[in-house]
Amino acid sequence: MSKRKLIFIIILLCTFLLNFTSITKAEIIDLSNYDLTEKNINLNGKWEFYWKQLLEPTDFQEKNLEPSSIVEVPTAWNGYQLQDKKLPGMGYATYRLRIHIKNNTDLIGLRIPPILTSYKLWINSKLIASAGKVGTSRVETDPQYLPQLAFFKPEEENEIIIQVANFYHRSGGILQSIMLGEEKNILAENNKRLGYNLFLFGALFIMGIYHLIIYLYRKKSLSVFYFSLFCILLSIRTVLLGEYFFIYLFPDFNWELFNKLHTLSYYLSVYILIIFFKAVFSKYMKKTIVKISVITVAVFILLVLLSPARVYTYINPGYQLFTIIIIIYIIPVLYRVVLDEIIKMKNICSLYIVSGAVILLITVLNDILFFSILRYDHHFLKSFIIIGNLSSLGLLIFALTNSLALAVSFANAFNENEKMSIELQKLNENLESIIKERTREIQISNDKIREQKSELEKANLALQKISKIDPLTNIWNRRHFDKVLLNKWKQALNEQLPVSIFFIDIDDFKAYNDYYGHTAGDECIKQVTRQIKHSLTPPDELVARYGGEEFVVLLANTDIDKARKKAEIIQAKIESLNIPNINSTNREIITISLGITSVIPTKKLLPEDLIMAADKAMYLAKNNGKNKIKIIPI
Repeated sequence: MSKRKLIFIIILLCTFLLNFTSITKAEIIDLSNYDLTEKNINLNGKWEFYWKQLLEPTDFQEKNLEPSSIVEVPTAWNGYQLQDKKLPGMGYATYRLRIHIKNNTDLIGLRIPPILTSYKLWINSKLIASAGKVGTSRVETDPQYLPQLAFFKPEEENEIIIQVANFYHRSGGILQSIMLGEEKNILAENNKRLGYNLFLFGALFIMGIYHLIIYLYRKKSLSVFYFSLFCILLSIRTVLLGEYFFIYLFPDFNWELFNKLHTLSYYLSVYILIIFFKAVFSKYMKKTIVKISVITVAVFILLVLLSPARVYTYINPGYQLFTIIIIIYIIPVLYRVVLDEIIKMKNICSLYIVSGAVILLITVLNDILFFSILRYDHHFLKSFIIIGNLSSLGLLIFALTNSLALAVSFANAFNENEKMSIELQKLNENLESIIKERTREIQISNDKIREQKSELEKANLALQKISKIDPLTNIWNRRHFDKVLLNKWKQALNEQLPVSIFFIDIDDFKAYNDYYGHTAGDECIKQVTRQIKHSLTPPDELVARYGGEEFVVLLANTDIDKARKKAEIIQAKIESLNIPNINSTNREIITISLGITSVIPTKKLLPEDLIMAADKAMYLAKNNGKNKIKIIPI
């Protein structure tokens, strides 16, 4: 066989591997022998794929539908081969998957990543999650980045249907894994990842501010200034990407602007990294590299600022290639530093900096490949790069090695000063007081460093305590309730379904606390919480602690009559506890007052209107003798 034929065969084979999406048979994922209480699982595998069809559960019940293809999830649909052509990034489709789950009464949760760029998700014919607005054209579609947690009651066979529409990004489809697991495990996994990213954000941001302060006191150290900017920029990027904490805080943030922010943070961070290395290793890097970088970054930034995401996402591979070229250029620079300063001069500070730089470059290269559009388009590449967003961790390690180098530099300077002080003392004993004063100043500086370290540890501990769960009752807190209410309100507004809320307040709870003590008061709140929680049917019904002895209950797709019946059930269960309250002005046991309101949302109303009406009804119940249920319609 000639060399030309061999090369031609190899090229055909590589092309086939990169573009292969024609899978012949969909999987019914069998988890009947899998213990979801022990470990979560990603729903990666073969899904039914219906191109240019927005199908709902009733469509599959009423019709015998054949999928356009059986595809591998997660990956962008850009690489899917239907008949004789590849699918474009713009379009709409429906995904379908069936799962067998062991018969279990516990709630099952889904951890849903952002899907490009809008979607609706049903499980067992029930709509449980959505983001943006799904449509068949750009006019009808609204994009939204919104990672979500959704919970459902499993059946023996479960059907997942996801409508996806994309007219705003180069790539469309399900690009990240959907995770399945028991409710508590999904919440724990989400909190763990969120905590990890918040820790990275806090550590990088504080370290950036710390180095910026150092620069302000020593403006000759440009490398410290560039490094502080790099830390701050990467900390912001960690919030934007990572676990999308920014989107948790601002779920309705403009999709286009969000895309521009995290794209620009990447472009700028590469440029700052270049000028940082130029400042640290000035004799090894050429000025022309920095000049070319300025021009390149400026051109790409202008393209991002002046064009929409569906345009500039096509140029991202070009900037990723530019970044890889810069990394390839920096590697020989680091090699020369190793030869000249580490091996020959035994410079331990350079060793720390180079070690951290190597880790940083490796993690940056990993993230380039992980977030690369080519990886989204070709699932073959996904088998090699499986973990993303490592550059923040790499930068944290790099920051620590730089801090270590700075500490060694300070220690060397201190030792040198100590030698000089001994020599000066021999020459002139009158200088002893000056040396002591300088030593004291150094000690003060070290104390300040320790104080800053202590503040950093306190900040990290504070970040770790951020949670959606009320620590006393182990139910949702007010902050999470407000988010859920907003999502359910939007869903009810779109589908014109009723939403009901009632406020619950424990009657004469202050008198109970004063007589029985706060420990008993806490136990009383826990018992009341359990009765309320056991009376509700998730995920459309949930309870949150709104403050003190107040609770708020959300009933989605529930009218005022059903809400009143539910309130009566809860009121009766609380009374059945027979918790004594000898100082009660109403009855000598613990009772509750409830205020109810219900409405079908309109564009003129806000969720806050519903909350205010329910709160007003609750106070009306208390003022009318307590242990009452009052209704105020909107």
